Amino acid sequence: REGLLQEMPVEHQRFFADLQWVAKIRSNIGDVLAVHAGLEDEPLPQVDKVVHSLRIRDPALLYQPFIEPFCGRANVERIPTALLAPILQKRGYLPPPLFLVSGHHGFVRVNGRRIILDMCAGRDDKDLAALVLQRDGQGSSHTQLSNDQGLSMQIVTSRN
Repeated sequence: REGLLQEMPVEHQRFFADLQWVAKIRSNIGDVLAVHAGLEDEPLPQVDKVVHSLRIRDPALLYQPFIEPFCGRANVERIPTALLAPILQKRGYLPPPLFLVSGHHGFVRVNGRRIILDMCAGRDDKDLAALVLQRDGQGSSHTQLSNDQGLSMQIVTSRN
């Protein structure tokens, strides 16, 4: 780590230091919650605590031996059941629909509102990919992935 920091320009270090650990994006198709690896399927209080800790960039997370939202694998591949609970929507906590999006895994999978999008796994010889979510289904794309209540989910790759 120290060797990397010594070689990295200061402006790059600032860029990485300022990155959000979780992002919630509101759109006309629903909210998108983006977390590097994903979230574990835990009861709402724990999910809420983890999202809050990520949102405020809680330094205590850095001292844990394993940070699931950054490093998890199979245990973070599904959307937490608590995030789909209708009671949350009634309370105004999560307006439907909510998409949980991550990379980190080295594959592409769409399972309902859980989207894992990582075609390149950090390798420069593989395609970088982006996800396009549209309500009207218009636009060009590489691959049509799914259709959920009139939503078009498409991958656009760096080679398109």
